[in-house]
Amino acid sequence: MINSNSKDIIIGFTELRSEFPQIKKYLKTKNIILTNRGTPFAIIKNYQEIKSYRCSDGASLNGASLSGASLSGASLNGASLHHTKIIESVPNFSTSDPKILKEIIKAIEKTPTAKILDYSSDEDHNRSVITLIGNSKSIVEAMFNATKIAGKLINIEKHQGLHPFIGATDVIPLVPLKNSTFAECKKLSEKLAKKIAKELKIPTYLYEKSAKKPQNKNLANIRKGRYETLKQEIKTNKKRFPDFGPKKLNKAGATAIGARKILIAFNVNLKSLNRTNALFTRRSFNEEEQYVSSIKQIAKTLRPSNNGFPALKALGLYLKSKKCYQISMNFTDFKKTNLKQVFDFIKKEAKKYNLQITESELIGLAPKDALPKNPRKTLLLKDFNEKKILENHL
Repeated sequence: MINSNSKDIIIGFTELRSEFPQIKKYLKTKNIILTNRGTPFAIIKNYQEIKSYRCSDGASLNGASLSGASLSGASLNGASLHHTKIIESVPNFSTSDPKILKEIIKAIEKTPTAKILDYSSDEDHNRSVITLIGNSKSIVEAMFNATKIAGKLINIEKHQGLHPFIGATDVIPLVPLKNSTFAECKKLSEKLAKKIAKELKIPTYLYEKSAKKPQNKNLANIRKGRYETLKQEIKTNKKRFPDFGPKKLNKAGATAIGARKILIAFNVNLKSLNRTNALFTRRSFNEEEQYVSSIKQIAKTLRPSNNGFPALKALGLYLKSKKCYQISMNFTDFKKTNLKQVFDFIKKEAKKYNLQITESELIGLAPKDALPKNPRKTLLLKDFNEKKILENHL
């Protein structure tokens, strides 16, 4: 029952439907605080926000922000709600199959207080990336559930794709966004790694800020040689032993888990200056090989190991499905190297090899400060909208 004499009306997911008529009465005069298992979850401020929530098997979230309209400044019997904890995860799965991705998404959505913000797949990379947020409990639960279903549905033995990989659930980063710390995310990453290793029998590696071995701080070292090489070396090479789990790989492969800063995945696509799309597909092998070599050279020039840009990882690729070349990049610290700076450099270098930028793409989300003004024009960023800005979800 709702206590109409209280300043705040506190209601759980399971009560939301039955008390719906009464809730509407108090929208303009009271704080309607939604809880999940006794924990403050969101503040409902209008009728549309009520409709954005639904109850399913206890409580699942559909469409509403994790922090509701705004948790800052609200009260719960005198206690402030501005301490809401938000942790981001951007897991990568070794599949572009929409049916498999749908099942993985369903596994995440079953977790109360975990919310998916974005997802995408790429046929050439044969990879799917999901962005989600949750608290310290729900983020671990959601990622365990996703890893479990991915391990059942993806056979890494048969996997092929341009992107380096070691497992069905290839990597699980944990990023502190609000009222959380790297120290906490390190503990959570270890907890998740142990749980996956023990219950799913999948070898797990801790990377970045969670790394127990110096060489594993860099994810590229864990992925070196991809799944095929790791499958052999995990058995006998001590440097490649997992942090947790068996020293052998099954069809789910291995998973890297770690606390890290916000990472921006940004790709730039290019085509030849003097070729039409029709002629593009009829190039001789030698000419095609020359362009692939050129794109790889540009990517190499970008890397810090070649006196390029700090905090940047880059690969030069040919995308068969799009009939174009791509420089696929990870900005591991956008405050050290920004997107516009690198975009302009690629544009300049591409001309030397008779190539031109056709478009760029943002995989997942990016902080507002990482993007230049009018990114559709300045970065030729396709499919960009306000939902691609991270802060708009918090």
